[in-house]
Amino acid sequence: MAFSEQFAIDIQEYLSSPGVDMPINPASSLFVGLHTSDPTPNCSQSELVGLGYIRTAVVFGPQTTANSKDLENIAPVIFPPATDNSPSSVTYYSIWTDQTVGEPIAYGVLDAPVNWTSGASVAIATGLLRLELLIKPANCTI
Repeated sequence: MAFSEQFAIDIQEYLSSPGVDMPINPASSLFVGLHTSDPTPNCSQSELVGLGYIRTAVVFGPQTTANSKDLENIAPVIFPPATDNSPSSVTYYSIWTDQTVGEPIAYGVLDAPVNWTSGASVAIATGLLRLELLIKPANCTI
C-alpha cells in the first residue's frame, strides 16, 4: 500500500512547519474506498459511485507478525450489498479520513479482482489491509 500524494504533502508540511497540526488524529475514524482501476497517488480516479456504495469504516492495529511496525485491519471490513444490476470489477482500494469527502491517506491493489453485483457484498478479511510504515535509519554525512 502506498501513501497518497496528499498525505505525503501533509506529513512534509507537519515536519517542516512549526505549529502545523498532525495530518490525522490517531483516534479518528478511517474509511476504505473501492476502485475499478488505479486511483493514482491523489486517489481521485475510478472510485465506485452509486450502486448502494459507500466508504466503509476500518480499524487498524499493530500487525500480528513479529518484529513488524506495520498496521493491519483488526476487524473485517464489510461493504453493504450493491443495489444495482451494473456489475463492477473492483481492483483497488483507498484509505480516507472521511466517509464521503476527506483526505486520502493511502491506496493499494487488491490481490484479486472482486465482482460487486446486485445483492452482493464485498468483504475484506481481518489482516488483509496493511499500512506499511517504513522505518529505516537516516543516512547522515558530516
